[in-house]
Amino acid sequence: MSLALHSFPFEIIDLISSNTSKHDLLNVILVSKVWHHCFHSFIYRTLLIDNPLKQKRILSAFHTGSLPGHFVRSFTLSKIQLSEQEVLEFPKIFPDIDTLSIDWSLWGPLDFHACFDPNAPISFVHPPQGLPRMIQQFFQHYGTRNLRHLSIDALNNETTDIWSILALCPHLRTLKLLNLNHEHIITLGYLETIHRLCPHLTTLEIKCTRADPNPALFHHFSSFDEEQNAVIHLKPTKIQSFSLSSKSGSNKWPFWLPYFSFKYPHLKHLRFKHCGLGKDGCASQDIPEQVFTLFTHSCRELKSICWNKIRVDHDQQNNLFSICRQHHDERTQVQPFSQLERIEAYENFMLPGSLNFSPIVQQDSMMSNLLTSLTIGQPPSNVTTDQVIRVIGQCKNLAYLKIQECFLDPDLAYDMMTILKHCKNLKSLHIKDVVVVGGQEAEVMDSTMAVDTKQHPLRKLVMKRSSFTEGAFEVISAHCPHLKHVELLGCYQSDRRDQVKIMLNQQRLTTLKIQGLRARNYYAGCRIRFFSVNDDQWYYMAQFDIRNHPVGRKLAFQKFRHMEFARRLDRLDSRDVQELKSLVTTETLKAWDIVAAKRNYKMPYTTLIDASYWEPENIYYSGFVNIQCRSVQNLYINDKLVIL
Repeated sequence: MSLALHSFPFEIIDLISSNTSKHDLLNVILVSKVWHHCFHSFIYRTLLIDNPLKQKRILSAFHTGSLPGHFVRSFTLSKIQLSEQEVLEFPKIFPDIDTLSIDWSLWGPLDFHACFDPNAPISFVHPPQGLPRMIQQFFQHYGTRNLRHLSIDALNNETTDIWSILALCPHLRTLKLLNLNHEHIITLGYLETIHRLCPHLTTLEIKCTRADPNPALFHHFSSFDEEQNAVIHLKPTKIQSFSLSSKSGSNKWPFWLPYFSFKYPHLKHLRFKHCGLGKDGCASQDIPEQVFTLFTHSCRELKSICWNKIRVDHDQQNNLFSICRQHHDERTQVQPFSQLERIEAYENFMLPGSLNFSPIVQQDSMMSNLLTSLTIGQPPSNVTTDQVIRVIGQCKNLAYLKIQECFLDPDLAYDMMTILKHCKNLKSLHIKDVVVVGGQEAEVMDSTMAVDTKQHPLRKLVMKRSSFTEGAFEVISAHCPHLKHVELLGCYQSDRRDQVKIMLNQQRLTTLKIQGLRARNYYAGCRIRFFSVNDDQWYYMAQFDIRNHPVGRKLAFQKFRHMEFARRLDRLDSRDVQELKSLVTTETLKAWDIVAAKRNYKMPYTTLIDASYWEPENIYYSGFVNIQCRSVQNLYINDKLVIL
């Protein structure tokens, strides 16, 4: 085998290494000297520094020569700040990086007003501010060598000079500009400037505050003919994937299509996302049908298109995906986007007649057949959740479903059995701010349907800020044998006050994550400290921190904001389990009942447990979490990995 390895082309070794985890590579290099020689360099191909401790250890190890920096190809730098000395030495230690991902706070201590380059490329939207000389040298080094993939996160930074950076990196293939502030208005001219500076891009991803594809903002790229008519000459690019996320202006997505039609003839993946509050509706202006026709004829290689939190008008969907006519032969009809494989959409059925006339629910329509991912919002008052699930069940290739925006309204509860019954090919289910019940339809299901749903392909379930009943997990356990990943964040079980029961008796889980669970209702202060795994392993949260969690950052969800993060989970003495169970009950206790329980209070056998944890009143109001499953490989309780 050692001789065979020597004869392998480098490309084969590279392919093997790229599909092998770093943990396995560490074992591979111990096989023999030959294997060590072949695979040693690939261990350092990808590096991540995301805290000051890693920064100190990793940079010092490579700086002293203990580790070979010339083997590093991909580097991610976040949540740290480089000193001036580290910025100067970085290209010397890691000379051949081709993939670089940074957040702009990396240059924190450097003065960005110390240098201004009057010859830097100018944008009429966001003029360059100039780069400090050492940062200019940093990007010049990598931009003129091997840098092909660049990601910049500009969150909370006012000094991100995109144009000066891109002018130094003309060979980029992938560019990601994330969290651009209000000064960076993404216009047609903004995109054109990017493409003129980086003509070889194949992937472009932008996340910004505002996007405006108004053609009037494109005049700086215009020339004039003899009759003084504005003429814009566009050179096609190699772009295959384009993604635009914005807090404002995402509903204007159709206005980008004419530009894409000329500029992106090889486009394969297109994604629009609204990342502001709420959702963006349809564009207020009427869009000519010719806009969609031009796009369908020009971007024939499109394989996927996504609208995230953007409601697309029915006429726009029809114009984009209906049978169209050939330019050269009006009598010939062709199906647009012959290579299209995946559509991701948003729908809330608010438009009149949506349940019957939306292209999403039209049986055998192109939209319905290719829809693989769907997000549904709060339906109107005259539409039931069962009706919603029944109509989207006609999307036979739907693999990902996200249900949201119901704000825990019991009148908008979703039945888990209904979801599994009608969405038969669902592999991933995400539920947010929704009441989930189970088994209400089980009694009326005929035997044939019951047999069909016994092997439902669902593999992933995520619930955030939602409530559920015990029956919901009983349905999942009985009908989803392939379920591998479950995540519950800020949820509560509404039909029990003594415990949260996660009953997945038939599942062999790969990952189970639970955090901030509550019984009966979501009271932030009633933090559950006791956890049972298959009745024979009991844990208590010995130490924890209360920190802000993104799940509660919006004002409407502030009760979820202060979430518990476990620092230590200890085993509970088996002799304390029965005492614990006696203190939790489904009955409503009076004040004198709790006083009586305190009189019979016994010190726990578990050593080092905080006495306040064992207060009968605290246990009664918080309860415990009861987890039942055949097995689980990775169990996280309040963000802490439990070693089973």
